[in-house]
Formats: sequence, C-alpha cells, structure tokens
Amino acid sequence: IRGMVLCYPTFNLQDLMVKAFGTASKIPESFDLWQVAGRAFGLDAISNDPYAGMESYEGRTIIFHGDRDKIAPFAYSHKAARLLPNARIEVLSKVAHGFFGIAARTVVEESLNMIEATRVRKASAAA
Repeated sequence: IRGMVLCYPTFNLQDLMVKAFGTASKIPESFDLWQVAGRAFGLDAISNDPYAGMESYEGRTIIFHGDRDKIAPFAYSHKAARLLPNARIEVLSKVAHGFFGIAARTVVEESLNMIEATRVRKASAAA
C-alpha cells in the first residue's frame, strides 16, 4: 500500500469504548454509538490501539479532518500525523464529521492527486 486517504478518522473509538463500558466484559450485545453497534464492534474497538504500528508505515498519508468535527476530535488525527512518517493533515474549514459540497470536492481532488503521484508507472515498451 503506497498511500492512504483518511477521512475524519475516528481514532478515538478505543477511548470511547473504555469511557462507556470500562472493560470488554461490560460491552452489551448492542449499544447506541452514532447508530446501533454490536458487541463485536465494541470488542474490536476496545482491544485495538489505533496508533499501533503507525510509525512503521512509510506510504503517503493524507488525513482530512473538519475543524468542527464533534465526533472525532482533531487531537486524535494530529497524533496520527505525528506518528505516520509521511502524513499531512488537511483541515477543512467550517466542516463537521462527514464531507459534503465543496469540502467533498476538495477531498476527491486531493485524493486523486495523491493516487496519481503514488501510482507505479509502467516501463516504456521501447526501453
């Protein structure tokens, strides 16, 4: 994987699960997060450190994050950008969790630019 595009990543899920339930054994069969989530989701979230191994990923990364996101706090994306060696954050002004309109267009355009910059070029047949 030569590159990643992360849109309003919820690196805070583990912390949310710990705050809500404390331990894995207390996670119910279903619960309301932003929508109904099941126990398996909660178990995965509480047991996985979202930052584990980030420092060893060398591909390009763009993290798109709205400056008004109340679901995924910006500090979590900022920490990821510090850990990922080739990451940059694009902060979208006046944007919450989820991108629409001009913000969505910006995300698509910047993502396509990164894909183009990281794709492997085929060797010329004449070479």
